Amino acid sequence: MAESAPSMSVMKGHLWAAVAVAWAFAAGKTFLLNDPSSGPLFGLLLTLCSLFALVFFVGLIVGFLPSILIWLFARHYAIGAAWYFLAAGALAGAGVSAMIVSLRSDGAFGLPPDPTLEQSMIGLAVLAALSGAIGGFVFWWTVGRSIGKAAPQTANA
Repeated sequence: MAESAPSMSVMKGHLWAAVAVAWAFAAGKTFLLNDPSSGPLFGLLLTLCSLFALVFFVGLIVGFLPSILIWLFARHYAIGAAWYFLAAGALAGAGVSAMIVSLRSDGAFGLPPDPTLEQSMIGLAVLAALSGAIGGFVFWWTVGRSIGKAAPQTANA
């Protein structure tokens, strides 16, 4: 395997980051952007779990290329700082949310246009950026901490 090729640890980091993003986004959308007292507890839990599943699978697919690019850039420039992964995750989250909102509000994929979606775009973009930052931190914790550190020297026996 080539040294710059993504390893299984990057795939594992992407998976855990997608889980973190999905839980953060689902919890924020369910409890912060909506009124939690508006429905029964079962309805809130069902919404939370449904949003988690949706964001997880979309994030797993849509976030794959940004994760690889973030990792390759960090590896090339030996950036192992948490701030880089936090910022990159926040930018990726805000960018993906803007893309999805613009596709949905224009009526892409045969879905009817939803003009009310643009009204909540700022809250959605902030929530996606915060969720992306959490995912970036998890990606750094899983993969990025070792970038830029010298490889341990082994004694020849």
